Amino acid sequence: TDIWPFLLGILLIILIYLLLKKYVFAEKKQAIKAKPKVIIPSDIIAIKALNELEKKQLWQSGKLKQYHSEISEIIRTYLEDRFRVLALELPTFDILISLTKKGLAKEYLQTLTTILQRADLAKYAKSKPTDLENEQSMELSLVFVNNTKKKEVQND
Repeated sequence: TDIWPFLLGILLIILIYLLLKKYVFAEKKQAIKAKPKVIIPSDIIAIKALNELEKKQLWQSGKLKQYHSEISEIIRTYLEDRFRVLALELPTFDILISLTKKGLAKEYLQTLTTILQRADLAKYAKSKPTDLENEQSMELSLVFVNNTKKKEVQND
């Protein structure tokens, strides 16, 4: 019976310590504000990549295969982001069929066919496109991206 007051005192001290630790000495957690994720439109990414490729002047230094491979990759990445087509894994013909099913206009399909087939020939058939064709591939790529980008909805 002599030990009960002693045990109650120790339990009371422990209880007071835990309450002080929890409510008084606890570090206040600061709310971490997550920055909103900035989504860059696929057309801006593609145009920037095409402009950077143009600055590299690969075809002028004889790197035709690399030049057309990069154009093809940029356009295919754009197609994946913009039209949700598995363009990086599919051959050119299958990409064109998928885009036809999605309702892409024939004039844009013709432009895309020219770009991708020229790139395929340069990459796989060791074709040597002329200087005019090299310039035209870049111009057609920029025109294709600009013409097929998503239209912004304006709320007036």
